Amino acid sequence: FVGRLAVAGEVQGVSAHAGPVTEGRITFDHIDVSLRGVKLDRTVLLRDRLVRLLGIHSGLVSAVMTDQELSQALGGVPLTMTPGRLEATLNGVRVTAVVSLINNELRLAAPGLTVISLRIPTNAILPCSASAQVLTGRLVLACVLTAVPAGLIEAALRASA
Repeated sequence: FVGRLAVAGEVQGVSAHAGPVTEGRITFDHIDVSLRGVKLDRTVLLRDRLVRLLGIHSGLVSAVMTDQELSQALGGVPLTMTPGRLEATLNGVRVTAVVSLINNELRLAAPGLTVISLRIPTNAILPCSASAQVLTGRLVLACVLTAVPAGLIEAALRASA
């Protein structure tokens, strides 16, 4: 790993994990970033012994909210999550809600009831969210990266200093 890094300035993959992460009224249990084809500045690495990320081929970022965290972000709406299914009590009625994510807005909709929406903030680590997957007790938001998130660049510099 270190030899390839020093010679080529590139590694096949890098992963990072952070959590919990709070952004506004939303708390993510954790955020994971996985990068492929990572290019580093060899000069800065060898001269200053600092990691400076230059670019990536691709990456994936995912943010996980527990059912308690989502309930809190929605103002205390009671809910339960099982694979592919989110049940919530809306206006005193227990319903199965359809979950969608459009332009970083999480929407819960149930037949005959008003849609509940929650803006998912982007930040230095989670620059986007493109899909939502409901699993047991958690909601996973994910997106594909084509550039290194700014927060990861800052974290790499702090870690290597």
